[in-house]
Amino acid sequence: MRRKRKFMSVLLRMLQEVRPHAEKKKMCNLFYIICFAHVIPIVLHACSKFRAQTAWFLAYCNPINDPHNQVLLILLKGTANSILYPIFPTLVLFFLCMLCQRVCYEIRRLTAEVSKLSPKEFTVSKQVDILRRKRNVEDILNVLQNLFYSSSFFICTANFCCFCTQIGWVVGIYRLENDWTMLTLFFLQLACSAASLLACLWVVGGLPIEMQTFIKEFQQKIEHRLMLRSREDEVNFGGRLDERSVFVLSGYDIIHFKRSSILALAASVLTYTLLLIKY
Repeated sequence: MRRKRKFMSVLLRMLQEVRPHAEKKKMCNLFYIICFAHVIPIVLHACSKFRAQTAWFLAYCNPINDPHNQVLLILLKGTANSILYPIFPTLVLFFLCMLCQRVCYEIRRLTAEVSKLSPKEFTVSKQVDILRRKRNVEDILNVLQNLFYSSSFFICTANFCCFCTQIGWVVGIYRLENDWTMLTLFFLQLACSAASLLACLWVVGGLPIEMQTFIKEFQQKIEHRLMLRSREDEVNFGGRLDERSVFVLSGYDIIHFKRSSILALAASVLTYTLLLIKY
Protein backbone atom coordinates (compact mmCIF):
# COMPACT_ATOMS: atom_id res chain seq x y z
CA MET A 1 0.00 0.00 0.00
CA ARG A 2 2.88 2.39 0.73
CA ARG A 3 4.29 1.85 -2.78
CA LYS A 4 0.97 2.84 -4.29
CA ARG A 5 0.45 6.18 -2.58
CA LYS A 6 0.31 7.84 -6.00
CA PHE A 7 -2.69 5.68 -6.97
CA MET A 8 -4.28 6.48 -3.62
CA SER A 9 -3.96 10.23 -4.10
CA VAL A 10 -5.32 9.96 -7.66
CA LEU A 11 -8.23 7.84 -6.43
CA LEU A 12 -9.15 10.28 -3.66
CA ARG A 13 -9.10 13.20 -6.11
CA MET A 14 -11.34 11.31 -8.51
CA LEU A 15 -13.76 10.36 -5.73
CA GLN A 16 -14.30 14.02 -4.95
CA GLU A 17 -16.36 14.21 -8.14
CA VAL A 18 -18.56 11.32 -7.02
CA ARG A 19 -21.44 12.14 -4.70
CA PRO A 20 -20.99 10.26 -1.37
CA HIS A 21 -23.81 8.10 -0.05
CA ALA A 22 -25.50 9.01 3.24
CA GLU A 23 -24.49 6.02 5.38
CA LYS A 24 -21.63 7.61 7.29
CA LYS A 25 -22.99 6.57 10.70
CA LYS A 26 -23.24 2.92 9.65
CA MET A 27 -19.70 2.99 8.24
CA CYS A 28 -18.33 4.50 11.45
CA ASN A 29 -20.07 1.83 13.53
CA LEU A 30 -18.60 -0.92 11.34
CA PHE A 31 -15.15 0.64 11.70
CA TYR A 32 -15.38 0.61 15.51
CA ILE A 33 -16.73 -2.96 15.48
CA ILE A 34 -13.76 -4.13 13.40
CA CYS A 35 -11.29 -2.41 15.70
CA PHE A 36 -12.75 -3.64 18.99
CA ALA A 37 -14.27 -7.02 18.07
CA HIS A 38 -10.86 -8.66 18.04
CA VAL A 39 -10.27 -7.68 21.66
CA ILE A 40 -12.71 -10.45 22.69
CA PRO A 41 -10.46 -13.34 21.50
CA ILE A 42 -7.53 -11.86 23.45
CA VAL A 43 -9.61 -11.70 26.64
CA LEU A 44 -10.83 -15.26 26.03
CA HIS A 45 -7.24 -16.44 25.68
CA ALA A 46 -6.44 -14.82 29.01
CA CYS A 47 -9.49 -16.44 30.69
CA SER A 48 -9.02 -19.92 29.26
CA LYS A 49 -7.69 -22.79 31.35
CA PHE A 50 -5.07 -23.20 28.64
CA ARG A 51 -3.68 -19.80 29.64
CA ALA A 52 -0.38 -21.26 30.83
CA GLN A 53 0.19 -23.08 27.54
CA THR A 54 -0.69 -19.94 25.57
CA ALA A 55 1.73 -17.83 27.61
CA TRP A 56 4.42 -20.52 27.23
CA PHE A 57 3.95 -20.43 23.45
CA LEU A 58 3.97 -16.60 23.29
CA ALA A 59 7.13 -16.51 25.46
CA TYR A 60 8.98 -18.66 22.90
CA CYS A 61 8.68 -21.85 24.99
CA ASN A 62 9.91 -20.18 28.19
CA PRO A 63 7.77 -21.15 31.22
CA ILE A 64 5.89 -18.36 33.03
CA ASN A 65 4.48 -19.43 36.37
CA ASP A 66 2.96 -16.20 37.66
CA PRO A 67 -0.74 -15.96 36.52
CA HIS A 68 -0.62 -12.15 36.43
CA ASN A 69 2.40 -12.22 34.13
CA GLN A 70 0.66 -14.80 31.96
CA VAL A 71 -2.39 -12.56 31.58
CA LEU A 72 -0.25 -9.47 30.92
CA LEU A 73 1.81 -11.26 28.28
CA ILE A 74 -1.28 -12.62 26.53
CA LEU A 75 -2.96 -9.20 26.51
CA LEU A 76 0.06 -7.26 25.24
CA LYS A 77 1.35 -9.72 22.68
CA GLY A 78 -2.17 -10.73 21.62
CA THR A 79 -3.00 -7.09 20.92
CA ALA A 80 0.18 -6.61 18.88
CA ASN A 81 -0.48 -9.77 16.89
CA SER A 82 -4.13 -8.83 16.32
CA ILE A 83 -3.11 -5.46 14.89
CA LEU A 84 -0.94 -7.21 12.30
CA TYR A 85 -3.65 -9.79 11.64
CA PRO A 86 -6.62 -9.63 11.44
CA ILE A 87 -7.29 -5.96 12.28
CA PHE A 88 -5.11 -4.29 9.62
CA PRO A 89 -6.05 -6.66 6.73
CA THR A 90 -9.72 -6.38 7.71
CA LEU A 91 -9.51 -2.59 7.65
CA VAL A 92 -7.94 -2.74 4.18
CA LEU A 93 -10.84 -4.91 2.98
CA PHE A 94 -13.26 -2.54 4.71
CA PHE A 95 -11.69 0.40 2.86
CA LEU A 96 -11.97 -1.49 -0.44
CA CYS A 97 -15.63 -2.36 0.24
CA MET A 98 -16.39 1.23 1.21
CA LEU A 99 -14.90 2.55 -2.04
CA CYS A 100 -16.74 -0.08 -4.10
CA GLN A 101 -19.99 0.73 -2.31
CA ARG A 102 -19.53 4.37 -3.25
CA VAL A 103 -18.89 3.46 -6.88
CA CYS A 104 -21.94 1.16 -6.87
CA TYR A 105 -24.01 4.06 -5.56
CA GLU A 106 -22.81 6.25 -8.42
CA ILE A 107 -23.60 3.57 -11.04
CA ARG A 108 -27.02 3.05 -9.46
CA ARG A 109 -27.63 6.80 -9.61
CA LEU A 110 -26.76 6.86 -13.32
CA THR A 111 -29.12 3.94 -13.94
CA ALA A 112 -31.93 5.72 -12.10
CA GLU A 113 -31.29 8.89 -14.09
CA VAL A 114 -31.49 6.98 -17.38
CA SER A 115 -34.70 5.20 -16.35
CA LYS A 116 -36.41 8.49 -15.40
CA LEU A 117 -35.76 10.08 -18.80
CA SER A 118 -38.37 9.67 -21.50
CA PRO A 119 -37.22 8.47 -24.96
CA LYS A 120 -37.77 11.99 -26.26
CA GLU A 121 -35.59 13.53 -23.55
CA PHE A 122 -32.86 10.93 -24.07
CA THR A 123 -31.10 12.98 -26.73
CA VAL A 124 -27.64 12.37 -28.14
CA SER A 125 -26.17 15.15 -26.00
CA LYS A 126 -27.73 13.58 -22.90
CA GLN A 127 -26.36 10.18 -23.86
CA VAL A 128 -22.87 11.66 -24.27
CA ASP A 129 -23.09 13.33 -20.87
CA ILE A 130 -24.13 10.07 -19.15
CA LEU A 131 -21.42 8.09 -20.96
CA ARG A 132 -18.85 10.69 -19.93
CA ARG A 133 -19.84 10.21 -16.30
CA LYS A 134 -19.75 6.44 -16.79
CA ARG A 135 -16.24 6.82 -18.15
CA ASN A 136 -15.24 8.62 -14.95
CA VAL A 137 -16.56 5.66 -12.99
CA GLU A 138 -14.51 3.27 -15.12
CA ASP A 139 -11.40 5.38 -14.50
CA ILE A 140 -12.02 5.05 -10.76
CA LEU A 141 -12.37 1.28 -11.14
CA ASN A 142 -9.09 1.09 -13.06
CA VAL A 143 -7.31 2.95 -10.26
CA LEU A 144 -8.97 0.65 -7.71
CA GLN A 145 -7.70 -2.37 -9.65
CA ASN A 146 -4.14 -1.04 -9.69
CA LEU A 147 -4.30 -0.13 -6.00
CA PHE A 148 -5.71 -3.41 -4.66
CA TYR A 149 -4.44 -5.79 -7.36
CA SER A 150 -1.98 -7.64 -5.10
CA SER A 151 -3.16 -6.74 -1.59
CA SER A 152 -6.70 -8.04 -2.16
CA PHE A 153 -5.35 -11.41 -3.27
CA PHE A 154 -3.06 -11.88 -0.27
CA ILE A 155 -5.67 -10.67 2.23
CA CYS A 156 -8.39 -12.93 0.84
CA THR A 157 -5.95 -15.85 0.82
CA ALA A 158 -5.00 -15.15 4.43
CA ASN A 159 -8.66 -14.99 5.47
CA PHE A 160 -9.44 -18.23 3.67
CA CYS A 161 -6.49 -20.02 5.28
CA CYS A 162 -7.50 -18.65 8.69
CA PHE A 163 -11.06 -19.82 8.09
CA CYS A 164 -9.94 -23.36 7.24
CA THR A 165 -7.54 -23.40 10.19
CA GLN A 166 -10.27 -22.38 12.60
CA ILE A 167 -12.49 -25.18 11.29
CA GLY A 168 -9.70 -27.65 11.97
CA TRP A 169 -9.17 -26.26 15.48
CA VAL A 170 -12.90 -26.35 16.28
CA VAL A 171 -13.18 -29.98 15.15
CA GLY A 172 -10.03 -30.96 17.07
CA ILE A 173 -10.92 -29.19 20.30
CA TYR A 174 -14.48 -30.49 20.24
CA ARG A 175 -13.07 -34.02 20.03
CA LEU A 176 -10.46 -33.51 22.73
CA GLU A 177 -12.09 -31.36 25.38
CA ASN A 178 -15.14 -29.16 25.80
CA ASP A 179 -13.68 -25.85 26.96
CA TRP A 180 -16.27 -23.13 26.37
CA THR A 181 -13.72 -20.31 26.26
CA MET A 182 -11.64 -22.01 23.57
CA LEU A 183 -14.72 -23.05 21.60
CA THR A 184 -16.06 -19.48 21.76
CA LEU A 185 -12.64 -18.16 20.75
CA PHE A 186 -12.31 -20.33 17.66
CA PHE A 187 -15.93 -19.91 16.61
CA LEU A 188 -15.54 -16.13 16.91
CA GLN A 189 -12.37 -16.08 14.82
CA LEU A 190 -14.01 -18.39 12.30
CA ALA A 191 -17.00 -16.02 12.06
CA CYS A 192 -14.73 -12.97 11.62
CA SER A 193 -12.71 -14.53 8.79
CA ALA A 194 -15.86 -15.82 7.09
CA ALA A 195 -17.57 -12.40 7.42
CA SER A 196 -14.56 -10.65 5.87
CA LEU A 197 -14.55 -13.00 2.87
CA LEU A 198 -18.31 -12.87 2.34
CA ALA A 199 -18.49 -9.07 2.71
CA CYS A 200 -15.65 -8.59 0.21
CA LEU A 201 -17.14 -10.95 -2.38
CA TRP A 202 -20.66 -9.56 -1.92
CA VAL A 203 -19.84 -5.84 -2.00
CA VAL A 204 -17.06 -5.90 -4.62
CA GLY A 205 -19.01 -8.49 -6.61
CA GLY A 206 -21.89 -6.04 -6.83
CA LEU A 207 -19.91 -3.80 -9.21
CA PRO A 208 -20.38 -5.94 -12.38
CA ILE A 209 -24.06 -6.48 -11.49
CA GLU A 210 -24.69 -2.73 -11.21
CA MET A 211 -22.77 -2.11 -14.45
CA GLN A 212 -24.79 -4.74 -16.31
CA THR A 213 -28.01 -3.17 -15.02
CA PHE A 214 -26.87 0.24 -16.27
CA ILE A 215 -25.92 -1.09 -19.72
CA LYS A 216 -29.24 -2.90 -20.05
CA GLU A 217 -31.23 0.19 -19.06
CA PHE A 218 -29.17 2.39 -21.41
CA GLN A 219 -29.69 0.05 -24.37
CA GLN A 220 -33.43 -0.29 -23.73
CA LYS A 221 -33.81 3.49 -23.60
CA ILE A 222 -31.97 3.85 -26.93
CA GLU A 223 -34.20 1.17 -28.49
CA HIS A 224 -37.33 3.00 -27.33
CA ARG A 225 -35.97 6.25 -28.74
CA LEU A 226 -35.17 4.67 -32.12
CA MET A 227 -38.65 3.13 -32.32
CA LEU A 228 -40.21 6.49 -31.43
CA ARG A 229 -38.21 8.67 -33.82
CA SER A 230 -37.54 6.06 -36.58
CA ARG A 231 -34.19 7.59 -37.45
CA GLU A 232 -31.48 5.26 -38.65
CA ASP A 233 -28.79 7.94 -38.94
CA GLU A 234 -28.66 8.61 -35.20
CA VAL A 235 -25.54 7.45 -33.38
CA ASN A 236 -26.13 4.16 -31.55
CA PHE A 237 -24.11 4.35 -28.34
CA GLY A 238 -25.85 1.25 -26.98
CA GLY A 239 -24.13 -0.97 -29.55
CA ARG A 240 -20.75 0.37 -28.44
CA LEU A 241 -21.58 -0.41 -24.84
CA ASP A 242 -22.42 -3.97 -25.81
CA GLU A 243 -18.98 -4.46 -27.35
CA ARG A 244 -17.18 -3.81 -24.06
CA SER A 245 -16.98 -6.35 -21.26
CA VAL A 246 -18.21 -5.50 -17.77
CA PHE A 247 -15.41 -4.50 -15.41
CA VAL A 248 -14.61 -7.08 -12.70
CA LEU A 249 -12.03 -6.41 -9.98
CA SER A 250 -9.51 -9.18 -9.45
CA GLY A 251 -6.54 -10.09 -7.30
CA TYR A 252 -3.55 -11.16 -9.40
CA ASP A 253 -6.10 -12.40 -11.99
CA ILE A 254 -6.54 -15.44 -9.72
CA ILE A 255 -9.44 -14.27 -7.55
CA HIS A 256 -12.23 -12.55 -9.49
CA PHE A 257 -14.59 -10.72 -7.18
CA LYS A 258 -18.00 -11.98 -8.24
CA ARG A 259 -20.93 -12.97 -6.08
CA SER A 260 -20.99 -16.35 -7.79
CA SER A 261 -17.59 -17.05 -6.17
CA ILE A 262 -19.38 -17.39 -2.82
CA LEU A 263 -20.80 -20.75 -3.92
CA ALA A 264 -17.36 -22.01 -4.96
CA LEU A 265 -15.95 -20.87 -1.62
CA ALA A 266 -18.76 -22.59 0.30
CA ALA A 267 -18.24 -25.82 -1.67
CA SER A 268 -14.50 -25.92 -0.96
CA VAL A 269 -15.02 -25.23 2.75
CA LEU A 270 -17.71 -27.91 2.96
CA THR A 271 -15.40 -30.44 1.29
CA TYR A 272 -12.57 -29.55 3.68
CA THR A 273 -14.88 -29.91 6.70
CA LEU A 274 -16.17 -33.30 5.61
CA LEU A 275 -12.62 -34.55 5.10
CA LEU A 276 -11.69 -33.37 8.60
CA ILE A 277 -14.69 -35.07 10.18
CA LYS A 278 -14.02 -38.31 8.28
CA TYR A 279 -10.35 -38.57 9.19
